[in-house]
Amino acid sequence: MAKSKSQPEPIKRPNLSELLAHSIRKADSGNDGSADSYGDWLLDHAKKPRFYLAGFTKVRSATRQTDAKYFYAFAERAIEIAQSEGWHKEIDGAFLTPASYNQFRNAAILQRPMYFEHAAQVLLTFECALAAAIERGRYAGELSDVYDMVRILPACYNLDGFNAKAVESLRAGIPNFDVTVLSNMGQKSKSLLDNLAGGSCVTRKTARALRDKVLNLLTSYKKIDVDIGDVRGRPGQKKLGHKNATTAELVELDDWKSYV
Repeated sequence: MAKSKSQPEPIKRPNLSELLAHSIRKADSGNDGSADSYGDWLLDHAKKPRFYLAGFTKVRSATRQTDAKYFYAFAERAIEIAQSEGWHKEIDGAFLTPASYNQFRNAAILQRPMYFEHAAQVLLTFECALAAAIERGRYAGELSDVYDMVRILPACYNLDGFNAKAVESLRAGIPNFDVTVLSNMGQKSKSLLDNLAGGSCVTRKTARALRDKVLNLLTSYKKIDVDIGDVRGRPGQKKLGHKNATTAELVELDDWKSYV
């Protein structure tokens, strides 16, 4: 029996790494993101709220739905899909029960950092919602389009050497240090710098911008004894990168491609 033209075709879903907006490298100060993520990225980050969903505005437009409750109605189906893909085997204890409604609000409305599993679950509900839109003749594209509209944005980065002692030295030796670096980063909160130096994480884009500006300033203030290393997608051996993603970072989530 021929399929209805409005019935979406089956798709080959991305694997968990392919859901990311870009790869997660151990040391990553300027590569183009084309290399694979390091092997233990799920082990290091999946159990911490260090991920955002970017691109929800495109899903809202495609599905003509804006209420998080609408997407949450597909939560059970999302778990079924995740298990059929074998995702529950890749993260211990994950994809067994639906995320709470609050997690859907975090992703879709409040745009807060979340666990990778929850971000992936919400993304699967977006797929289900787009399938419903196709079946109703409200979207003329392909079901696989959802994985180009939305990606999971890692906010799991730290800057090697940018610790509390370094920040103290930089502030003491460089006039208006906070204002200067925050402006270059497209950020506003002084607490972001303190949080990062205290072990919190940020997006790669923000960490790169911070590193570039600090290194540039140090060429003019050579007497400051601070050694800034790589942007790292893996927690450091001490406390850098071991906490959650800071909520002090301004993150633009309309288009994930701006973070690649």
